Amino acid sequence: NMDMAYLLGFTIGIVLTAVAGGLVSWSIAHVEPFMGSLYTLKSFAIVLVGGVTNPIGVLISALLFGAIESVFSVLADPVYSTGLALAVIVSAIVVRGEKLFG
Repeated sequence: NMDMAYLLGFTIGIVLTAVAGGLVSWSIAHVEPFMGSLYTLKSFAIVLVGGVTNPIGVLISALLFGAIESVFSVLADPVYSTGLALAVIVSAIVVRGEKLFG
């Protein structure tokens, strides 16, 4: 039954999102409506680089993004590490002209 499979997949996604949001808000002292926007931006960039239909490409781009962000946080101020990692990814997309893995 295809409708049941969609319902189950959507339900699992919602539950995992709620648990992740609860864990993130638990580790931060205050809760705001837009506190997940940085995570959304990172996820969007990772999916753009990896390709929506290519799970291996998304996994590789997530690992590359994490490595780039970690190296930049050691070499420069950790506040700028996310911006620098996003700049590297955007420049890679601009140079290539399409998603990198797909």
